Amino acid sequence: MKVKISSFTPLFFPYTAQHVSQFSETTFIQGLYPTKFALQILKSIDFIFRTNFSKKIQKRIPKNFCGKNIGIGIPEILMIIGLKMKKKKSGIQSSAHILYGWLSKKYLSDADIFHVRSGSGRGGAIQEAKKNNIVVITDHSIAHPKTMESILLDEYEKYQIPFEFSNCFWDQVLQDCEEADYLLVNSDFVKKSFLTNGYDPGKIRVIYLGVREDFWGCKKKYDLTEVFNLLFIGEFGFRKGCEYLLKSLSLIKQKGINFKLTVIGPYDSFQSVITNYNTEQVDFKGGVPYDDLKNYYANSDAYIFPSLCEGSTMAGMEAMSAGLPCIFTENCGVPVKHGENGLIIPIKDEHAIADAVELLYRNKLVREKLGANASQTIRDNYKWTDYRNNIESFYNEVISLKTPPDLNKTAE
Repeated sequence: MKVKISSFTPLFFPYTAQHVSQFSETTFIQGLYPTKFALQILKSIDFIFRTNFSKKIQKRIPKNFCGKNIGIGIPEILMIIGLKMKKKKSGIQSSAHILYGWLSKKYLSDADIFHVRSGSGRGGAIQEAKKNNIVVITDHSIAHPKTMESILLDEYEKYQIPFEFSNCFWDQVLQDCEEADYLLVNSDFVKKSFLTNGYDPGKIRVIYLGVREDFWGCKKKYDLTEVFNLLFIGEFGFRKGCEYLLKSLSLIKQKGINFKLTVIGPYDSFQSVITNYNTEQVDFKGGVPYDDLKNYYANSDAYIFPSLCEGSTMAGMEAMSAGLPCIFTENCGVPVKHGENGLIIPIKDEHAIADAVELLYRNKLVREKLGANASQTIRDNYKWTDYRNNIESFYNEVISLKTPPDLNKTAE
């Protein structure tokens, strides 16, 4: 089996490439790749614009990868410069992705599968793969943009902030989803959002990503100290339900709970909202080294992620794996059954957040049950080996069909 994987920026695709290369002849096409030449250019950009891109792209090298790496760096360099020069974000993203797709076309021959991240198939890339009789799988990892708009638009308008999921770039993302032979998504929630917007369920497959095994069972004890330690990991903003989390803090305090909320992840763009709330019991850590997350999972009492719209939160899956009792919304896209391996609350409901926190605070048996069951759920079904096996089965299925279904036809 010959597979071409393409993603303009990395996201989780280095993991995909790593695991696909274990059962196929794999070519991984991406944007900037850390060659000596690319690093020299990025160090110059770092110096001029005071950035740290040269360090960030070091993470783009897939571990234990048995295939061929191809870097197409020019579009991303132009995008970085354009964004730093305060050019319109959606226009810069759109143009860079079109150029990336166009430059990737020359590599799209002699393959069985073209596995492309949504947005990275523009510039004629998907058409080139189809012309060469390659099955096209578009990989999309967040809810349908129209679903996001219906949920999030009011949140942005309340603070007169431009809505970021409705522009020419997201139109291109949808084009990739529509033109591919199959649509691969990372949660049942994402699938549901596409079905709501008219997609045929027969053309969509759900494969959850895996969780690193060293996160398993980090949480050992469920006794409480004087402070109930809550943990949030992710970009602190509207889409993650963070204003409702901030609203819940006073309600939690009124319940007589002495708590601390630790926030790991960027929060600067949400400062105008944060200043409206009392955050004396919130510790904003910013970014931390990835391996340090294990200590936070081990030493927290509950994980909370009241997201309004996701794909499938990776940090949430890790928290489950660690054995933390977790509070999610259905829109988080995680494999949780309420009361069995986690708590599910409605979106946009600060009272439900506070009530869920109180339940976990007052009942050790519930904390232990939910934490243990959550960890077992991940161990049994969502290892990276499970992801690899599921991808391999999916590839074999679509190759055996030979004539893929027409993704352009929508469900009645």
